[in-house]
Amino acid sequence: MKAINRLSLFILLLGIILNISAQNYYANNHRGIENKTDIITTNTTSDDDVKNKRYVWEFDSSVPSTFDNNTIQKAEEHEFGSKVACFKVLMEEYYVTQEEVVPGDPMRRTIIKKPNIYNTTRKIEKHLKKEVKRGNIPLEKAINDFTHILEVSLTIINEADTEAFEEALDRNKKSIEDQISIFNQVKINNIY
Repeated sequence: MKAINRLSLFILLLGIILNISAQNYYANNHRGIENKTDIITTNTTSDDDVKNKRYVWEFDSSVPSTFDNNTIQKAEEHEFGSKVACFKVLMEEYYVTQEEVVPGDPMRRTIIKKPNIYNTTRKIEKHLKKEVKRGNIPLEKAINDFTHILEVSLTIINEADTEAFEEALDRNKKSIEDQISIFNQVKINNIY
């Protein structure tokens, strides 16, 4: 009897240590992703590259194609246009929340959901603004790149399985260009 109990305990501990679960197995093996660890670095895109592009991540997006009046009124002017300004308002709404430290106390603390993605997005925005000012990147390319990055960030906020994406961003945190290319490896499927 002791041997059976010990064997059961060993199997249970092994399962906990290895974190084997049906959801993780299914998510890792049936996401339509060939290899999550591959990082494709492409700086130039042509029509052939877009057709042959292999995406590493794929997420379903519920990001609105049009914005309501409340979002438009909150949006301030932005160097990259009004669409980017509205996306930034949505980023603040979805990622940043205020919470009371102690109920009834007026002091609040700021909580950022998925801080790695949020902070990377802000860092990329600063980088793109600098590159446009220096003349290294055309304004249209910066707008397109940053719009896609914001769409990906807004899509990922409600996704449960973003660990591989966040790890890839973390591994490449020293190179903003690599982080931009990681965002470009995300395929967004609009559900509308």
